[in-house]
Order: sequence, then structure tokens, then C-alpha cells
Amino acid sequence: MIDPRMRKNGPMILYTAAILVCTAMIIGITYDTYLMNGQTLNPNDSKSTKVESSEPPPSIEPDLSEAPSQSEQAAEPVDKAAPHHDLASYPSVRVTATGYYAGVESTGKTPSHPLYGITYSGVKVRRDFYSTVAADPNVFPLGTILYIPGYGYGVVADTGSAIKGHIIDLYFETKQDVYDQWGKKSVDVFVIKRGNGQVTEAMLDQLNETRLTQVGTAE
Repeated sequence: MIDPRMRKNGPMILYTAAILVCTAMIIGITYDTYLMNGQTLNPNDSKSTKVESSEPPPSIEPDLSEAPSQSEQAAEPVDKAAPHHDLASYPSVRVTATGYYAGVESTGKTPSHPLYGITYSGVKVRRDFYSTVAADPNVFPLGTILYIPGYGYGVVADTGSAIKGHIIDLYFETKQDVYDQWGKKSVDVFVIKRGNGQVTEAMLDQLNETRLTQVGTAE
């Protein structure tokens, strides 16, 4: 026979047990949720604290797929003033070097003149690895290759009424370049190769395209 007290209190006991079970389940779910978020519950603190992981963060490898290759990188500019010969092997001559450009102040010609920028030898002025320079052909015949410290290589392709004796005139692209980069200097130039009295565009193109370091010896 069932005890009348049990019959009376049974529903209350079952209700209480159900509440306890639900409470335990809620606490378990809440605890698991905090662990998943990297947090832990501190019963003595109303705030939750972050759980610091002892494992180091994963390393990120740089993506080099977009990096330019060496061939795609821009080449460094060539220093036109740097010698590419053993200068000790060549004779030197002390000269006064001035600068000029193709404009009217230096040549008396304007850009509209048919011979603007044309040298005595017939080639066009150029500032390149091998540039055109003016000299007295009795001292440096046309086609002579000089190395001028601070300027670079020059091929004698022009003359001038004021260019007599040991005076040379170095070509620059603008009047401002003449002022800023040169002016007037006394320098020891090195005779890399004496010319034969002729200069051609093909000769200058070959020198600049190959940047020849062996162009013969001075005679």
C-alpha cells in the first residue's frame, strides 16, 4: 500500500527534481559556452576573464606570388661619369674644359635652324654613356675617345672658334645643366683612343649600345 504522504507529496518531489535537472543542464551549457569562447567563470568575480592560450599563434607566411622578379625590377641608372677602363694604362693631357649646349647662347643657332644640334662632323649632339664633345682637331682629332673625370666618356665630334689648343667643350642637354653640373674646370683627361678624323652615328650607336670597355689604345 502506498503511503498517503507519498501520494500527497509525490508531485512536489517530481517537480523539484525536474527543476534541479533543468538548472544543472543550464549551468552545464553556460559553462561549455564560456569555455568555447576562451573564458572561464569566476564565482568570486562578476566579470569573466579571458583564458590565455599557451600555444603560440600560427605564423603567417608572406605571399611572394605578387613580388616582382629580378628581371622585372628596374635597372639602376648607369653612372656616366664612372670609368670602365684601367686609366693608368692611358696617357693623360691637362686641359681646360667648358660646357655647352645646342642653344643659341652656345652655338648661335635656334631650334628652327636646319643645323641645330648638328656637330662639325655631321653627327647629332648627344649626352650618353659616350657623349659628343668639341676639341681642337690639331690636339684631339675627330673620333678621339676621351675619358673626362666628373663627366664621363666623350667622343670628339665637334669644333669651335674658341676651342683652340688644350681646351675642350663638353656637351650638355640644357643650359641649366651646364651651370649646375660643370661650368669651367681644369682637368686631366685620358686619351682612350685617338681618332682618325671621322665620326659617324653608327660609331656612336655601337659605343653606347655595347658600352665597350675595350675600344683600342691611344697611339
